[in-house]
Amino acid sequence: MNKYKQIYADYLCQYIKAYKEQGIDIKYITVQNEPLAIQTWESCIFSPEEEIDFVINYLYPTFIKKHLTTKILIWDQNKEKLFNRVNLELSSEKAKQAVSGFAYHWYTGDHFENLSLIHDQYPNKLLFHTEGCTGFSNFNSNDEIHNGELYAHDIIGDLNHGCNAYIDWNLILDNNGGPNHKSNYCNSPIMLNKENNEYIKTLTYYYIGQFSKFIKPNAIRIGFSKFTDAIEVTAFKNTDNSIAIVLFNKNDFNREYNLCINNKVIHDNLDSHAIVSYLLNF
Repeated sequence: MNKYKQIYADYLCQYIKAYKEQGIDIKYITVQNEPLAIQTWESCIFSPEEEIDFVINYLYPTFIKKHLTTKILIWDQNKEKLFNRVNLELSSEKAKQAVSGFAYHWYTGDHFENLSLIHDQYPNKLLFHTEGCTGFSNFNSNDEIHNGELYAHDIIGDLNHGCNAYIDWNLILDNNGGPNHKSNYCNSPIMLNKENNEYIKTLTYYYIGQFSKFIKPNAIRIGFSKFTDAIEVTAFKNTDNSIAIVLFNKNDFNREYNLCINNKVIHDNLDSHAIVSYLLNF
């Protein structure tokens, strides 16, 4: 494998340059999607030692040589092994210099504590959720409320534990959940019906929008305190000084609440299985 590492590094550089020529600036790249997963589709196993060797001795130096500013993220698999994997790879100063952050997926449960551990130990590194979806093989494709709530719960938990960016896997798919050459069909926020030239927005589109519409780029997460776990909360201060707050109730009962900020109180009721966002200007 070693004889191909420089070829692969050169290939990735050419890939980034080709997109840049088309007006698309690739700011971040991961070494390999799910480097420990044996897949039915195209994939490549990278041990921790192999991945960090490729980064510090091939990919990062090649980026420097070719004057590329694309940042390198490692891991790009599930959260439960994130902390151990990162500590294995970032054991040297060269590794810490070459790696800008860590990518992860959601498929093995919350593991929000792992994000906090990483954020506390490497506060200057980025944490990106790079893949999540409601796949027909793993979730109930007919339960759109449940699918949307999976996103709301995971996004809030990730943001509250140090996540810097949250990327969905498939924003648009056809009405079969594809196309996919390995029959790995999924749900997505927008589903196309090519035969009728139509599309629908599933509930996940609107659940994701509760965050992406109000929490602006470069917003800073701010502290909050809540009296119950019945309502999940996150809060951010945008660069225009507006405050974005998202409240989510995944329970089968309604919950009254008081939202207190800057000595002002907003009293309201959050219905069962409801999500609501505030954008407050002061």
